[in-house]
Amino acid sequence: MASNSQAVVLVEVTAKNNRMEGTFFREYSTLQILESLQPGLEQGSFLEIKNLHKWNDDLECMIWGDLTLEAGETYLLFLQQNEKGDWQPLMLSYGALHMVKKAGVELLVPFDLGAETHLLKTASGLLAEPLVVYDKKALLDHLRKVILGEENWDQEKVKSDTPFQNDLLQERAAPSHCTYLGAPAPYPRWNNFPTALPTYYTTGGDPGCASSITKIQGALSDLNTNYSGLNLTDGGTHNFTPDCSSGANGSQFTNFVDNNYGQRSITIQFDDPCSEIADLSGCSGTLAVGGLYWFFATHTWDGMDWNNGAYGYVLVNNGVGACYCASGSDYDLMMTHELTHTLGIGHIAPGEGVANMNPSCCNNIQTLDIECLDYTYLLALPVELMSFSGQKEGKKVALAWQTASEINNDRFVVERAGSDGIFYAIGSIEGAGNAFQTNHYYFDDTNPLPGSNYYRLQQVDFDGTVNYSDQIVVDNFKGLEA
Repeated sequence: MASNSQAVVLVEVTAKNNRMEGTFFREYSTLQILESLQPGLEQGSFLEIKNLHKWNDDLECMIWGDLTLEAGETYLLFLQQNEKGDWQPLMLSYGALHMVKKAGVELLVPFDLGAETHLLKTASGLLAEPLVVYDKKALLDHLRKVILGEENWDQEKVKSDTPFQNDLLQERAAPSHCTYLGAPAPYPRWNNFPTALPTYYTTGGDPGCASSITKIQGALSDLNTNYSGLNLTDGGTHNFTPDCSSGANGSQFTNFVDNNYGQRSITIQFDDPCSEIADLSGCSGTLAVGGLYWFFATHTWDGMDWNNGAYGYVLVNNGVGACYCASGSDYDLMMTHELTHTLGIGHIAPGEGVANMNPSCCNNIQTLDIECLDYTYLLALPVELMSFSGQKEGKKVALAWQTASEINNDRFVVERAGSDGIFYAIGSIEGAGNAFQTNHYYFDDTNPLPGSNYYRLQQVDFDGTVNYSDQIVVDNFKGLEA
């Protein structure tokens, strides 16, 4: 990474501030250079970097692996400057190192999210070496010599005996190996499948990959086939061209999506039009980022609050098509991986097993992926019934039920049976149609049978499809009270 960087610097974060770009805030970090391992930047001078996180009063967007620094802390960063003069981390949080002290020894420790960065093999088939904890002094001395050409890189010379423990696994939703964007909870989630979620891509596709649109269509098909709760569709091409005043996916982007597609879509752009990703060196570097804007309004799923998904996007770096289009299925699996990020899904740690959402590429969709997506986007039933109960109240039996979501629900028919087990309809209540929040229903049986009364709900869709709830029983052995 050092040889591909324009600046390798040890810095202290002296200030952080939020600035408006278009209609979104961006977070800027002011860095004072404590030591520069390459010529050009002087000790004591300052520079700024901004991360890709965007938000306003209504929306928030995050990228998995984005670099977030803390004020007052010290870091070793590998940076590149784009044509606008903005400094950028070479590979987001991958390779960025945080200085900590342990037993009086200064160490440089990788970011958790850096360890979770999705890595492709190089064109020559090499995969980046695993991140470790480094001895600060040894690493800085060795890097200086590597940059000057006096030594070849040797991780064994600089790594500490302290093991690197990725703490991401400490905060997980069920199943335990799944991670989500926007931690801590509430996490983002698209909340109204099976309604179609269209994906749009730049007219002409990736300039370096003539088959890129076919590969996108294949990725969508692969996702729908493996994850039964999704309904991703091919929306066709878009003609969005960012003016870069707020990046490729800032306020101009969200306005374009609102005006053309409404608040439910995924958009793919190629060639990093606003130079927000550090350029590839050869075929190495950050290939693409996938992210999701979400509203702060929430819905309930599996007893948890989730933020409502709004705009998904994938931004592919320039040169990726030329490097990986012809390299087997790498481009296809990269697109599958990034599109999964637009669904709010994070990475699955390699220690959990092989998965498409492992940080390292490239794997087909596996059981671990399916478990995460089926939990998050379980194939929706017409009605998710949370509870159904009844109790005797004076001369009546009071029934109550609660739904978490409803899809195409026309009505509930209340049915009752006596000891013969034959159910008859005793009334009906109009359903909520399509609803993705909790709804409460009440029905009074004013003429219950003596003895045991068995009740069930017949749920009827608009197309006439019928589903039944489990039965409940309310005893009335003593007859009705006067």
